[in-house]
Amino acid sequence: MDLNDFIFSKILKDRLRVNQQRITKTVVRRMRLDYALYVVSVICFVLAGAAQAVCPVAPTSTAVMVILGLIFAGLGYWKRPKKKE
Repeated sequence: MDLNDFIFSKILKDRLRVNQQRITKTVVRRMRLDYALYVVSVICFVLAGAAQAVCPVAPTSTAVMVILGLIFAGLGYWKRPKKKE
């Protein structure tokens, strides 16, 4: 390996590292897990309402779906982006 190859490989590694950091920042900025968890929570509440409408004498499925909805809503609230001071 001569000096030119060494310098070229060093420059290439630095550029790849910088590009990887840019991509990582972009991906992290765009991922909003809280929205997905809120959607799952709403789906659970809708299914709980449908279960209650279809079979009002068996509240077990309704209670399970409401509890799951509350869990997903809590997880969405917990995973929301925090305000930086």
